[in-house]
Amino acid sequence: SGGKILAEKQNVKAWAIAGGILYGGYLFLATLLEAFNIQFLGFNSKAFEFIVQALHPEIQPTVTGALIGLPYGFLCGAIGLGLLAWLHNKFAGKV
Repeated sequence: SGGKILAEKQNVKAWAIAGGILYGGYLFLATLLEAFNIQFLGFNSKAFEFIVQALHPEIQPTVTGALIGLPYGFLCGAIGLGLLAWLHNKFAGKV
């Protein structure tokens, strides 16, 4: 008791896989939308340049670029959210 809240440990592998799927899928779809010049929910060429190419200049708006972005995005997303979950577990309950 005493008002202390215990932080629940996170499954690092599950967070890494989820992050990889989400970011890989995002890069794939965003690159395809730009490759075929499709504007969807406010996503257009300027958004692609600002969001995707600012972070990943090697991804070009082509079908090949989308296929390159899929595993690349999976790796980046997995590392990012896996690291976030690991840090949470490392510091949970210490703050």
